[in-house]
Amino acid sequence: MIKSVKQISLVFLAVLTLSCSKEDEVELNAIDAPNSKVALKSVSYNDYDSENYFEKPSDLPVKNFTGTTSTELQMLIDNNKEHGAIIKIPKNIYAWGEVQLRSKIQLEIEKNTIIKPLNNSVKRLFSIGIYGTGERVTDVSIVGDGGKFTVDLSASANLNKQMAVVKVGRVSNFRIANFRIKERRTALASILVSYIKSDIDNEPFPKNGVIEEINQIGISHTGYGLVQGYSASKVLFKNLSCIGGVTLRLETDDRTMKGAVKDGGKAFGLNEVYAYGIRCTSGICPLMLSPHFSQNGMIHAKSITAVGCAFAVRVEQGFVEVFDTNKAYAPTTAGGIEFRNFIASKISGVGSSNKFVGAQYKRGNNNDQWAIRLSDASINGTLDSYIKTQIGTLKSGIFLNTTISEVKAFYRPTDAKLKQTYLAFFPCNEWTTKIKRPTDIGMGSGFEYYGPSMGLRFDNTDGTTSNGNYVIIVSGNAIGFGSNLRNVLYDTPEACTSNAYGSIPTTTSPGL
Repeated sequence: MIKSVKQISLVFLAVLTLSCSKEDEVELNAIDAPNSKVALKSVSYNDYDSENYFEKPSDLPVKNFTGTTSTELQMLIDNNKEHGAIIKIPKNIYAWGEVQLRSKIQLEIEKNTIIKPLNNSVKRLFSIGIYGTGERVTDVSIVGDGGKFTVDLSASANLNKQMAVVKVGRVSNFRIANFRIKERRTALASILVSYIKSDIDNEPFPKNGVIEEINQIGISHTGYGLVQGYSASKVLFKNLSCIGGVTLRLETDDRTMKGAVKDGGKAFGLNEVYAYGIRCTSGICPLMLSPHFSQNGMIHAKSITAVGCAFAVRVEQGFVEVFDTNKAYAPTTAGGIEFRNFIASKISGVGSSNKFVGAQYKRGNNNDQWAIRLSDASINGTLDSYIKTQIGTLKSGIFLNTTISEVKAFYRPTDAKLKQTYLAFFPCNEWTTKIKRPTDIGMGSGFEYYGPSMGLRFDNTDGTTSNGNYVIIVSGNAIGFGSNLRNVLYDTPEACTSNAYGSIPTTTSPGL
């Protein structure tokens, strides 16, 4: 049932998701990787103090950037890659392609500077340690100097383009801080905390760093947002805010990572991650956890605030899924049943009613590929090579030893971003009085809706620790909801079983 609870301390488990990362590109034309052997200081990565996560190298020369192009900036960086430098970038309006940082490079960008992508083919503006060869990048930062600079992605040509501000990968001792991002629904999170496929690094992801004091304005893509964390260790996310989307999306999945780790031998996922002061306005939620196939460690989160968002915290169930790799089955009801039966025939030693978690579903850019999630019993059973080739040794993902405290959700009657699956928890008569359907976002019908805030949390698990469920402790308050509080739990009954989505009034997107 729906529980109208304004102060909670709960066991928080996971929920099913059909989202998928697009961050699985192949890197080309790599510049020689930097060579740095600077030792990190001994710090304690166990709190919300930024100073404990990054140590700026001392005695670096100061270099003033006197050019205007990213090519000129890259040349200045490369000319100082041996000893490092503090590079001062003066206030200006810049149009840049990708800039790759080297070890011991500190970019200090003057307050009120504006940086735009050169065109909408630019995949990212800054990259740090995104190649699998060479030594790790160490001791780097990108910060606003004297105040915040602005990265402006708001050109209409950027709508739904895969474009990020920063991608970090094989890097240690880093800081990204003190700027704002002006968004226009680009189709990646603005900051990507990534796993990098590497044959020489068993922990090819960011370690020992802080991402802080960043606010994303404009309108973010509902499927993305400010930060997506795929893999990281001992990283602090602090004082981050976002309008629209998800502010801090700890979703440990992309196809490159899955392919690289499925046969074992590599560390991956999130461990010893801290988050403080994470805020969402008119979006899905400020904090989301979705482990997919990753065995994640500790996440500590505190001071999580949702203002007019669907929820304050959303936690998804871990899973291992199997695909119709050759798209052999038609994307019809009958085709889905045939696919399910085919996969069931590839699993031995497990009862027929215990092979799957949930029903089969469609994936792919055109919803033309079937997939289904395996139960723990199937994962541990005898599998045909058709399945084993896809999943290797992967298990349903989890998060361990995780607490989320000082959570606040503030009710607003409009402009929260709602997934179509959320609508079932509104009475049918409210679909036409409280919900709106945007028509100008360039996405398929039913991708998102606008409406009232729903509650503090969304939790659709069954209270066990099997099949991708895990224990999370959450405490906080839902404010101003009154009778409109709709926390969605695993046993919350649907309030409306209609599929009359076309009856929902249309609207345009604020700020778009």
